[in-house]
Amino acid sequence: MKKNYFNLAALIERLTNKQRKIAGYENVECEMSFFIFNKKHPIRKLCYRVLMNKAFERFFLLNFVVTLLSMMAATFVDHES
Repeated sequence: MKKNYFNLAALIERLTNKQRKIAGYENVECEMSFFIFNKKHPIRKLCYRVLMNKAFERFFLLNFVVTLLSMMAATFVDHES
């Protein structure tokens, strides 16, 4: 079955679905973040994309584990002396 790309209603539906996926926080009731950034502000969108990225989550967890290990090692060395 061939898709009809000239169907205006289908085109509008595809575009609105893409916009919903990009927005991501459509169920958030807060219109202004810190009373500065509205939902369409580029900085707010960038922060949301960074926070929802799996690479950021992995980096954060790796950083947390490395920090814990370094604190454990420093505590062990301090008590030996």
